[in-house]
Amino acid sequence: TAELEVRETAISSMATIIARLGPPPKKQGGPSIKDILSVIISRLKNEVTRMVSLSALTMLVQSPRVDVLPVLTCNGIILDAATIRGFMLFSSAPLKHPVPRSSPH
Repeated sequence: TAELEVRETAISSMATIIARLGPPPKKQGGPSIKDILSVIISRLKNEVTRMVSLSALTMLVQSPRVDVLPVLTCNGIILDAATIRGFMLFSSAPLKHPVPRSSPH
């Protein structure tokens, strides 16, 4: 649906911008990396937005501009092994066998 496409695009776009440019400076009053990760992690709990959220989280973790480890371990956003295991145990075919998205030419 259009609503789902808007949600997925918003999550993906936010992660892409943060991964490429880094988190917004604190002095500009933008959201902190903790706030951003909180939103993405909350979207992991929703089956509809799980795949795009997992992709967004992966993008942020792999980015050299974003240091997520202190945030994930020190600020109350803990994505522990049990949570990750839970996502991997879902019977959803896309989680078991992710299909790469084709990039537009």
